[in-house]
Amino acid sequence: MRKSSICLFALAVAASPAAVLADEAQSDDLDTRVRCAAVFSVLARDQLTKQPGADAYPSMEGPGRAFFVATGQRLFAERKLDEPAMRAMFKVQVSEFQREIIEAKDPKAHFDAAFKACRHYLADPSASQVK
Repeated sequence: MRKSSICLFALAVAASPAAVLADEAQSDDLDTRVRCAAVFSVLARDQLTKQPGADAYPSMEGPGRAFFVATGQRLFAERKLDEPAMRAMFKVQVSEFQREIIEAKDPKAHFDAAFKACRHYLADPSASQVK
């Protein structure tokens, strides 16, 4: 994972107002949200660095960032992770996802499938907002 993704997350969390987390359905899997945050982070980096094909996906500047921050806040609240532990968790997830892409027979298809599995979080504002 590039340091810029970690820095973007840290800045976003620091800039976000303190909020009380709403009770979310038990079926919402936090591990899946962390995985999707990693997918969105990779896409955000690619969009920021204007990588070919990154503009074919929705912009991560607004909804992707909001989802990433909300997921981080849930990790703080539900798993009682401190900032270094949370950064490490995201770093591992991003690194793992990047490795998967590199090792995939069809990297674009692998990324597309991962994004497709996560895109509902971008379409449903309540899925990424902290209340």
